[in-house]
Parts: sequence; C-alpha cells; structure tokens
Amino acid sequence: MEEALRIELYPKVPWALRLFDRIRLSPFWVGIAIGLAIFALYLAYTAAFGAGPGRLSGTRIDPRGWFWGAELIQDLFLGFALAVSAASVRGARCDLRELLPFIRPSERDLDGLEREVFGYRRLPLLLVGWITAVGSSLLTVLDPSIWASGQMPGWTDPTAIWLLLRNFANWWFVSRAMLLELMLGRNFSRLGDRL
Repeated sequence: MEEALRIELYPKVPWALRLFDRIRLSPFWVGIAIGLAIFALYLAYTAAFGAGPGRLSGTRIDPRGWFWGAELIQDLFLGFALAVSAASVRGARCDLRELLPFIRPSERDLDGLEREVFGYRRLPLLLVGWITAVGSSLLTVLDPSIWASGQMPGWTDPTAIWLLLRNFANWWFVSRAMLLELMLGRNFSRLGDRL
C-alpha cells in the first residue's frame, strides 16, 4: 500500500480506522466486512439468547420475525460510516500530496503542515461520542414504540441488551466519524491561505 494512502492522524489514529490500513482492500469492502461481522455476531447472539437465529422477542419492530433485515441495515450502516471516514482521510492525503508542489513547504515544514491538516482534538471527539451514544441509549430505553409492552422489558433482557449495545456502538462511531470529518475538512480548507 502506498504511503500516501495510509491513514495517519495526529495525535494518533483512532483504533477503528487502523483496521483499514491492515487489510489491503478498499474501504468499501472493509466496511462491508465489518457490517457483516457484526451481523454474524447478532445471529450468534440471537441463537444463544433470543428466539432463534436472527430473532429477538420483546420489540414491536419484529412482529413476524423480520427484525434481522433491519439489523443487517444497522450493522452495515456502522461499517459504511467507518469506511467513508477511512476513504476520506486517504483522499485528503492524496489531495495534499498533489498540492505540495504549489505550497512548496521545506522538509522541516512538511511535518508541521501534515500535523496541521491531519491533526484533531481528542476531547471533542470523546465528548461527542459519549453524548450521542448515551443519548441514543436513553432514547432506546424511553421510546415506548420500540417495545412490545410499551416499555423496556428489563436491563437483563436479551433484546434490551442487544439494542442498547448496538445503538451505543452505532452512534459512538458515526458521530465521531462525522466530527472527525468536519475537523479535518476545516483544517484542509485552511491550506488556501498558503497559496
């Protein structure tokens, strides 16, 4: 894999994006693989703790056992969000490489320029991740339209555990990917000041 296509962020690459450099496939296929791996975990979970493979009882969403289709979409959504983030960082690295002849930084300034463009602040990412993940979990608990009885069946119910964990993970990764994209886009747009 070319160095220009590696995902390098400062102060460090979030662990979920490191996977995209380790697997030598396009981000699209890695994202699909992530989504399908989560779906396989869901099938194993429902076989062990649910009403059978791909079936969770206790929700209004699943009156005829078709919850697995909605689950597959949710799982692929998570893989897609990570894939878009990885492809975006790689694309920005390629774009920066193409702009270097016009910016003409010295060797000493090149590292500073890369840190300026591909740097992000960790605290906002952490806060956004927690706020959206906890918020989505609260909505899952409090939304009576999700649950067959109008309220969550209990914290130890297999359906509740899966939905809370899955929604938490989805919104943790998606919100962080969106904010990282905004941070890097803002940094990249400042390159125009150098031209």
